Amino acid sequence: MSRTDPARSVLPPLRRAAAATVIAAGPWLVAVAALALISRTMEPLMGVAAVEDLRLGVVYAVCCASLAAGPIGTIAAGLIRTGIDDGQAMPVTGIFLAAGLLAALCALGLGTAIALLLGIHPIGNLLGLLLLTGAICFLWTSFSVLSALRAHRFLIGAFTLGMTVSVACCILAARHAPITPDLIWAFSAGVLLCVALALRHVRLRFGLGDRLAPALGLLLGALARQRLLAGGILLGVAAVWIDKWVFWAAPVGASSQAGYRHFADYDAVMFLAHLAVIPAVAAMHMLQEGPIRQALRSVQRDILGGAARMTIRRSVDALVATVRQGILAILFVQATLTLAFMLAAPLLTEAAQLGFNQFLMLRVGLFSTLLYSIVYVCSSILIICDRKAAFLQLQGGLLLLNLLFSILFYLEMGVTAYAFLFANLLVSAMAIILAVDILPQYDFVMFSRAISRRRGWSDSRNAPP
Repeated sequence: MSRTDPARSVLPPLRRAAAATVIAAGPWLVAVAALALISRTMEPLMGVAAVEDLRLGVVYAVCCASLAAGPIGTIAAGLIRTGIDDGQAMPVTGIFLAAGLLAALCALGLGTAIALLLGIHPIGNLLGLLLLTGAICFLWTSFSVLSALRAHRFLIGAFTLGMTVSVACCILAARHAPITPDLIWAFSAGVLLCVALALRHVRLRFGLGDRLAPALGLLLGALARQRLLAGGILLGVAAVWIDKWVFWAAPVGASSQAGYRHFADYDAVMFLAHLAVIPAVAAMHMLQEGPIRQALRSVQRDILGGAARMTIRRSVDALVATVRQGILAILFVQATLTLAFMLAAPLLTEAAQLGFNQFLMLRVGLFSTLLYSIVYVCSSILIICDRKAAFLQLQGGLLLLNLLFSILFYLEMGVTAYAFLFANLLVSAMAIILAVDILPQYDFVMFSRAISRRRGWSDSRNAPP
């Protein structure tokens, strides 16, 4: 056995883990890295007010981009992966561009409306916000597409290089022209470099393809067919932001020098708490791409091959066991990490220069993210089992409960993280019930799909809603 065998056995899982982390939380990591960089290095050069505008510009750009690129990028990735797995000649480059452009247009429309409503000024801040919003939309889409193509090694390299360039450009810009619009443009340069590298990789692998219009037609058709999934993702993203929107709009919220609404005490704590859910999201992605995918293929092979009922039942039982073991492992690790973060909350509070009330809020927020990880993994099961209507209702329930609890707790107690906690507590209980009930029925789901294929519904023009 050669000396390089241990490295060869260790590096692929590490690459998959790193890629899953980037895919799951890449744009969020971009925002966190930007905020940390800005807070640590640029406040002495720019002043508190300008740094606050820069931080909020990044936050607003990520918010608008996630609402648009989350559902569109996911549907585009699913379209590409399904086509490739079925042996179809897919216009991958065209779908990538169409998804990025469509997401960017939606996010830019939303960003423009918000900027006009809040009166973002001067014009340089507005243009910088829109540029960064569009760039993050393409970045999010590129992560989804590269994940569908399983280009994990390239994804990690492009992301690392792009973020390094962003940091370098920001530092140089801060030294020569320490004004907010220039720094936003400088930060966008690294994001756009990452997107350009991803586009070049896809083009070299699949060619430029035909015109953009056919790819856009395929994407719009997929969005129409998968509207429940897209709507559920949209509601799920909004549910994570809605408590912050309530406090931003409330009288307790403040306006920055450029006009951004925010509430710094709550925002800093919850953005930090949300980082704790990244391990669960990344681990669920790895579970879906590895053991679950293999178990699903076994079930599909038995059903489509006309195997006996007992054989199919054994395959489904193996799938259920795989999912349960994987999810229990994910939640155990997530609970352990959450407990560790809660114990380390005093150190985190001191490092982030937070107050005592923020320390208490951080511990509640960390426990809330543990409950949210349960919602996330159970929602993934609903999607796997093709229960997209239930997924949509679950995410809509989380959005509604988080909104109602945020308003009620604000009126009774002021700003608190308990709204997010209780919303996730109720929805996680519902999610567990739905996931436990639907998973053993996967053979019926696959049988229905097989019947649909034999009737010609596999053609996208004849597919049922």
